[in-house]
Amino acid sequence: MAFLSARWLKAKMDEKSVDTPCVKVDDTLMLTGTTEEAQELVFSHANDDGAFADSLLLEKQRIEKEEQ
Repeated sequence: MAFLSARWLKAKMDEKSVDTPCVKVDDTLMLTGTTEEAQELVFSHANDDGAFADSLLLEKQRIEKEEQ
């Protein structure tokens, strides 16, 4: 899973190359646009390595049942 880079988003907002609605809450940008606007942002920059720089690997773990 890869999350949108906050640093990348701030830089794009500062240079006015991304105009998806957002607000700043405690030094964090929160997207406030519609689902369609957020999807357009993600789809438009899906191949930009900087947009999704910090990926996270999630793995399913087997949990053994305890015998009673």
